[in-house]
Amino acid sequence: MFSCAAGGELLCSFGLAEEGRRWGSNPDLLNTALESAGVFLPDGSVLEAGASRHAQRIAMSLGVIERHFGLSLPRELVEQGELRTVSVNGHPNLDSL
Repeated sequence: MFSCAAGGELLCSFGLAEEGRRWGSNPDLLNTALESAGVFLPDGSVLEAGASRHAQRIAMSLGVIERHFGLSLPRELVEQGELRTVSVNGHPNLDSL
């Protein structure tokens, strides 16, 4: 599941491998990038993948999200270390993290 919110407003949300069903005030936020990655086909339909390629299909969308928002996780920490977890409530200042 992917959701993007800003200013207390849900901009865009969709299930991974279910990008054809989007909602929010700007549900088409990632459409251009999803099309460039091959998730959306030129005719506007969504790339369908069988069970054997489902993980690859999800990875395509995660790659789009990662590039669009400039996100990355250090491979070494993901595979062998620990990642920080942060839980927030309200609108805290995250500059100190």
